[in-house]
Amino acid sequence: MTELEKFVDRKRLPIAFLTKKGVEETEAGIRFTNGDARTRIRPHADSHKTLWVKGDNRPMRIYGYDRVERMALHIKTVLIVEGESDSLSAWFHKRPALGVPGSSLYEKLKLEDASPFDRVVVIREPGEAGRKFAVNVPKRLRELCYAGSVVIVDLPTKDLSDLHVECVENETEFDRMLDAAIENAKAPEIPADGSGERPERSLFTVRLDTVQPERVEWLWRARIPLSKVSLLVGDPGSGKSFASLALAGAVTAGIALPDSDAAEPANVVAYNAEDGLEDTVRPRAELCGVELSRFHAIEGMRDADGRPRPFGLSDIQRLAEFMEKLGDVRLVIIDPIASLLAGVDSHRDTEVRASLQVLVELAKQTRAAVLVIMHLRKAGAERAVYRVGGSIAFAGLARSILLAGINPEDGRRAIVPIKQNLASPVDPIEYRLDAEGRFWWEKAAPELTADRLLAGQSTRPTSAVDAASQFLADCLADGERAADEVRRLANEVGISDSTLRRAKAALKVRADRTGFAKEGRWFWSLPIDVHNDAIDAQASRLSAYGDSMSIYAGSAPEHAELSDRSKLCCRCKTLGLAYDMGDGTWLCRNCRDEAA
Repeated sequence: MTELEKFVDRKRLPIAFLTKKGVEETEAGIRFTNGDARTRIRPHADSHKTLWVKGDNRPMRIYGYDRVERMALHIKTVLIVEGESDSLSAWFHKRPALGVPGSSLYEKLKLEDASPFDRVVVIREPGEAGRKFAVNVPKRLRELCYAGSVVIVDLPTKDLSDLHVECVENETEFDRMLDAAIENAKAPEIPADGSGERPERSLFTVRLDTVQPERVEWLWRARIPLSKVSLLVGDPGSGKSFASLALAGAVTAGIALPDSDAAEPANVVAYNAEDGLEDTVRPRAELCGVELSRFHAIEGMRDADGRPRPFGLSDIQRLAEFMEKLGDVRLVIIDPIASLLAGVDSHRDTEVRASLQVLVELAKQTRAAVLVIMHLRKAGAERAVYRVGGSIAFAGLARSILLAGINPEDGRRAIVPIKQNLASPVDPIEYRLDAEGRFWWEKAAPELTADRLLAGQSTRPTSAVDAASQFLADCLADGERAADEVRRLANEVGISDSTLRRAKAALKVRADRTGFAKEGRWFWSLPIDVHNDAIDAQASRLSAYGDSMSIYAGSAPEHAELSDRSKLCCRCKTLGLAYDMGDGTWLCRNCRDEAA
């Protein structure tokens, strides 16, 4: 038996998988290829040491550094482990992982290795070396100014490779045990002197009479505070994106917002993940009165080699540095927040709070208002604040929540405060969008309450399959996901496997298999023609001006029901008797005939 065959037998990893990952046998032993970095050799399969190849003068790098961009495409959490075997075991289970080549070589970790990820999970092995590893890796990340979260995880086995061997007959059990360990993750303990010794914990308190009170400052009085995170929520077509640009117009031009005082012109920084700058964002901004020289749009990030990559939560510190250099930034817009949450389970409070805390710190550090755009969940007999999509943590972190809605009775639009922690209640403000996409602020409209704006939506009880379908659509909104992971999440929220199967069939979810035999794994994804409510911009229903100027592009149902009172036609924007299209929109007689 060759050394590689022995390695396969001990680590229970298929030889085809190892070969694909650049593991091969040589006369000197088992070689682990690592991109363009220096190669390492394990002389024997049962050896606990892997050595650097003599005569190879290429730089020493973390194992897997060359796979970072690909690994971070769909999952934003990376495991940092000791050595190659643990990394290979993680990759076998589709988990992003980086292997430190020996517990003492943590300094080989570079910022570009971790920055594409929003969270780093350091796997701590038993013993003194494992303890120091769990101290030194977070310390190194702090030195590199890594902006994401870092946690320490203890496994029920010695290391990740042993966990894989224990669960080799049941991949789902591996995921369950690893996820359970991550659920119980601990914060890193980094000594101030960098000695690697565990610091003594102490409780920090402050006497309240020594705290200097600060007056709340407002971007928009009693609606959007400075130095805090606020949410602007609404259904597709409500005009959230237009409203955010109207706010940007007031800030950049120094114009007073309704029920507020004018301020000096200031800068705005915005990230729009869905709309093109040339054909959508700039035309909208001009129509909303934005002073373009003060509006700074984030296009993305570039790595050390100049290659573009998406902007993410791990880049928030870079944003803070840019804002400090630019100066006089009073508003940051994130549209939509879902674009920053790849790899984060939006239904879990702990994950959402940990991930979005960086936005809270950004607002506090820069003293700017951070405005996050978000969708509402489908209608139900709930208060509006509980319809904010995903976890209730979204609503909990925001100091203010504003609803952008349309009155179903007459088509009037309004911005309605539905949560305000820092001021007394204020009236809704009506706004108007004309046929060309211009935004107009109107008067205070106390009669346009949140309940009234949402009253036209169905409050019928949701069936188990409907609830499962909504869960599945939310779960797959950001792209494909491992089928066993989706089942696990569904079970955690009380959805049975049989109900999930019916929801999967109803949504026509695609199932694709990658790999063969034991290496194979099923992934689920939404079909192209499924429109997810988590995405405000739905291409088949939007004009060049986006969700506020939507037109009905699908065919009208043959037996659509005619309303018994006036409704707003989603195509021509006229009021009158209209047909229910079955998706929350209405078409007048003329538009229905054209769509039929």
